[in-house]
Amino acid sequence: MAIAYINSKNLLYNFEQFKNYTKTEIIPVLKSNAYGHGIKEVFSVLKDKVKKIAVFDLDEALTLNFENTLILKPLYNKDEILQAYQNNFIFNLCSHKQLEIIKKLKIKPRVEIEIDTGMNRTGIWYEEFENFYNEAKNDVKVEGIYSHFANADIEEDNFSSIQYERFLKVSKDISVKKHISNTASSLRYNYYLDFIRVGIGIYGIYPAIFLKKFLNLKPVMSLKAEVIQVKFLKKGESVGYGRTFIANKDMKIAIISFGYADGFHIECSNITEVFAKNKYRKVLGRISMDMSVIEGDDLEEGDLVEIWGENINILDISQRIGKIPYVLLTSLGNRVKRVLI
Repeated sequence: MAIAYINSKNLLYNFEQFKNYTKTEIIPVLKSNAYGHGIKEVFSVLKDKVKKIAVFDLDEALTLNFENTLILKPLYNKDEILQAYQNNFIFNLCSHKQLEIIKKLKIKPRVEIEIDTGMNRTGIWYEEFENFYNEAKNDVKVEGIYSHFANADIEEDNFSSIQYERFLKVSKDISVKKHISNTASSLRYNYYLDFIRVGIGIYGIYPAIFLKKFLNLKPVMSLKAEVIQVKFLKKGESVGYGRTFIANKDMKIAIISFGYADGFHIECSNITEVFAKNKYRKVLGRISMDMSVIEGDDLEEGDLVEIWGENINILDISQRIGKIPYVLLTSLGNRVKRVLI
């Protein structure tokens, strides 16, 4: 058994920290199951605090059924566009193909136009925006325009200011709500406009260590796994597949019910730690699909072990294994139970 305890007080604390720091309305980003925290659980805490939320696709929007939901994925499927329209959702408009479909459907949906200012993912290229907006404005309800920074979480950043100027230049004469800031840019730049979109920061995690100096955040998730067996390991015996750990002394070990199928990346094998009974304990041997082995000492069957949370910083884990914390959070499997506390 593995449980992700979702701390509602810390979630609200982080929300208020961003709001007080920026003096700006927040669009919490709840995509990818609220960055692994549980989309329904997180929304239940924030729904009375926000005017708008952002998700990735129609399925996530339907899960919450909140009218002022921005779907970040551009929709092309006719049925999806109709569903979004019928549920009064807002979706990303960024291509002529979408406009053609909307005209054929003879509907006037709520949209926000995404401008590509240099990220080069979705979005209408900023130099094409004016013509696109003039073509679209009579066929849809344009409720906002937005863009996304590519480099704001990199300490030596010389590109965000370029993107911001591109965005302002092409959008200055349009009288709709505008937003461009993500977590990193909200912390370090005054690019707030009408909204900021806060994703990972609202969950108490910094996109990069250097951003810690701007705001004090608290981790929302405390991920714990159960000890399912304790046993003694003799000196010279090994642990796990590939025998990558050999005991240099007699020792006690504990097996926990959390493996790579649950989101404990195999790269964590032998180099990361967990926390239990006021002590940091090494992960021993290669992580298995459903189980991992740790230093046992005083542990007993049924004890809960923290994988990350109040005592283990997920950013530290991600740096050790060469991944970003987003990857760890969104890898959490369906067997991990989310519990709101």
